[in-house]
Amino acid sequence: MGSKQDLTIRVGDAEREAAMSMLGEHMSQGRLDLAEFETRTGQVAAARTRGELEEIFTDLPAPHPDLSNVAKPSKPGKPKAPKGSRQVATRRPSSPGRNAVNFLRSIALPAAIVFTILYGMWWLFIPAAFLIFSAGHRR
Repeated sequence: MGSKQDLTIRVGDAEREAAMSMLGEHMSQGRLDLAEFETRTGQVAAARTRGELEEIFTDLPAPHPDLSNVAKPSKPGKPKAPKGSRQVATRRPSSPGRNAVNFLRSIALPAAIVFTILYGMWWLFIPAAFLIFSAGHRR
């Protein structure tokens, strides 16, 4: 874990997706039941800082999400465009619908695997595959 100042650094979608993937791994290893997995993935989806994400994994052994690549805040000021560039690419703001689809995509496959193993519900791979492959092309 980092210093107290590092824990307040905000995280992005990539870090939250990595954390959800790690929770899926813990669930597949039997460390989390389905109810606790759902609770923790909800906490991951709502997490805004490194500290909030790290707190979710304090009672779990490795693997943990690697948050060392989260950039430290830069000095405030006007963002500078790269030399020779005319236009800086901007990221489209996320919407509640897009966040919901991304959340479902991150838990679809682990949930389908668990339900297939526990209850023989193999058909859950059909909507999981639909979410993973078709929703990913709408950017």
